Amino acid sequence: MSEKQKNARPKIEDVINDVLCRDTLKNAEDFIAFLRANKMSPRWASTNSWVVLHKKQHICYIRISGAAHYHNLGSGSWHISYVNYGHTNLVGYTYEHWPNMTDEDFKAMIWNNIKNCRKCYNCTPGNSVTVLGKQFNNVCHSWLTIKNPDIDTLTCAKKIVIMRKNAIIRKDEQKIENIINDALKGDARENALKFAEFLKANEMIFTGIHSEVHYKDKCACYVYIDTSGKEHSSWSVFTEGDYINEHDDVPLSERMKEIAWANVCRCRSCGATQNCSPGRQRMILGKEFDNVCNVDMRFTNPSAETLECIEKLVTMRKYAIDDMEMA
Repeated sequence: MSEKQKNARPKIEDVINDVLCRDTLKNAEDFIAFLRANKMSPRWASTNSWVVLHKKQHICYIRISGAAHYHNLGSGSWHISYVNYGHTNLVGYTYEHWPNMTDEDFKAMIWNNIKNCRKCYNCTPGNSVTVLGKQFNNVCHSWLTIKNPDIDTLTCAKKIVIMRKNAIIRKDEQKIENIINDALKGDARENALKFAEFLKANEMIFTGIHSEVHYKDKCACYVYIDTSGKEHSSWSVFTEGDYINEHDDVPLSERMKEIAWANVCRCRSCGATQNCSPGRQRMILGKEFDNVCNVDMRFTNPSAETLECIEKLVTMRKYAIDDMEMA
């Protein structure tokens, strides 16, 4: 089954009918319909396990019988598992992030389903976390697991999903302008603010997650802003995607190409997660380069002229994303 699912990556609806039945099936279907109605579609993660994401951030997992043995799901069972990868604050779940929560039954349901570490994963010996105002120790990274929920418990499970989704939205709406104004000065601030206006005008969102800027839920570029408080703080734009040739709808002058080529990012064997050492051979705007980093181009503290080049390159990426969606 594992290899078959790995190749097929089935929708959860295509599997649960063969595993669940009666009220258990009905409640699982209700929860899945709720997720889809809120624009969160379960994606296959592993055998009989689907992950639910919002803006690339984890909401929960849905698992059914036949998932990995350490999930302890007997025949005809399913669960909703909310994950927390090493963050003791549990953003979106703590009492501090939901100060108006007064439903004692809801809080009791959560507290009664906190999952302790059983040394099955790399989170051992577990985390100390605060959940809706109450301290827990030795907590698993799958901190809350609700097994075979009934109607009332399912209502609570949906509230948790909305809590987490709203927390992610609040984080994503962290205004890049505020970060720029706090961190940068002079021309660097002025040009960064102009670029922020460009992003907004082109329906691009600064997520604050790994410095990514998203367009239609795909990465358009990266914006890194030095918030260390140094006297001469800097900011940088890193490109994303292929720039083999210019896009038909975004012609580039030779001067713009020269600026782009002057900012090709060379591999420095930095040992990043996606280690590109000793660099790649890349075609960038019709010219070949060796020893290129995972990102093709990096622009630090760009001038007004360089900013014009960056905006053209990011517009090319935007059109490429549009083309992918239409393909």
